Amino acid sequence: MKKIGLFFILLMLVGCAQKQDVLFYAKHPQALRQVLLECNTTNSLVASSEKCRRAMSIYKQLVALQLQSTTEPQQLGKSIIADEIAIAHLKQKLKQLNTKQQEKILSRKLANLQKTLQIKLYFAASAIGMAP
Repeated sequence: MKKIGLFFILLMLVGCAQKQDVLFYAKHPQALRQVLLECNTTNSLVASSEKCRRAMSIYKQLVALQLQSTTEPQQLGKSIIADEIAIAHLKQKLKQLNTKQQEKILSRKLANLQKTLQIKLYFAASAIGMAP
């Protein structure tokens, strides 16, 4: 009976769970808290799952950004500007490419940088009380 229960818990956590990104959890800290609580209160098989490892990694990223936004806001601003410059350079390179493989690689880099920038902008807005 325990195995059936464990199977359904794993199915729910792994199969049915949506992969939430860092920005989602930045905007919904209670959702991240819930996942971390589930990971800490269940057995070691679930706690070592990809979902739990990802949630812990996201938690560490968010704590670091929160700390930076409150203790070093100028540094956060500089990293936002650096990300915007890098995005502009990647967009320019994409216009000049002629191979699909290079285009695909740069497009992924661009998407990742844009997500990172959104997260940093969210924390910068939060630090001055303007986050949605």
